[in-house]
Amino acid sequence: PDGAVQTVFPDLLDEAVNLNRNGLAVLTDDDSLSYRDLDIRSNQLARLLIRRGYARAEAGIAIAMPRSIEGLIATWAVIRSGAAYLPVDPRYPADRIEHMLTDSGVGLVITNGIDALPTTAGLRVLDLADPNVINEMTALPDGPLTAAERGPIRLDQRAYTIYTSGSTGRPKGVLVSHRGLVAVRDTLRERMRPGIGSRVLQFASPSFDASVLELLLAAAGGSTAVIAPPEMYGGAELSRFLDRHRVTHAFITPAAVAGMDPTAVPTLRALAMGGEDCAREVVRRWAGGPGTGGPRRTVINLYGPTEATIFGTAARL
Repeated sequence: PDGAVQTVFPDLLDEAVNLNRNGLAVLTDDDSLSYRDLDIRSNQLARLLIRRGYARAEAGIAIAMPRSIEGLIATWAVIRSGAAYLPVDPRYPADRIEHMLTDSGVGLVITNGIDALPTTAGLRVLDLADPNVINEMTALPDGPLTAAERGPIRLDQRAYTIYTSGSTGRPKGVLVSHRGLVAVRDTLRERMRPGIGSRVLQFASPSFDASVLELLLAAAGGSTAVIAPPEMYGGAELSRFLDRHRVTHAFITPAAVAGMDPTAVPTLRALAMGGEDCAREVVRRWAGGPGTGGPRRTVINLYGPTEATIFGTAARL
């Protein structure tokens, strides 16, 4: 409606920074970054994208990087620039990556020293490992982007593109607008209750829209995003990772959860599952309480295709 507050994706990131500016934003086995530093570095990269003419409202920019702090910085930067990002998992087969890059019409691919990407004619590459790029970026102002720099962003403009699995044919690109994102953030905040001090697992493939859910879940509480190594797939290895980093909130597919021991991750307080059928016995074990041997925790079953802005229902089990 006219006069209504139109909250777009960059606003959700700004709110996360304001919640916990001096707190820990992201953590890996080897490194960490505060919200203040994530704010600064993503603002500088966003300005570089704008000044080079790569970014404007709805312009497509691919991010071909594995789960990493650098990948999160790049994602925040593209969002803040007003462009629409396309997350590309560099572990995907070359022909699938080629299809995503050509079919989506992106004009730029952001990488970080990855040289195995398909060579698509006319596609520009910005390598964040390039010293010249680093020098140019760090010389730019690090404060919030102004409306004059970025231009207007409207609710029904594209925020990101996600490609479907292709299980029913050729993968299709889904253009997702800003409109549904605040509802997703608010639902995750209400149902899973992340906050300052919470630690949110980042485990999904960048090309799976659960990666957007994980980003929003961490942002919802000004929480710490705990990034699993890109080569980690689940099982006991994932359980040990969650326990080592005291993860409190996670989205994990039922198949991956089924192979894990709930008692091995006592810090986990809220678990969302989705993407496939959720077996009753898996839910019972993970919800905990009497007779299960584990702590009681919130278990949410999410359902909804990519076209529904990640999910359409969120049922507590």
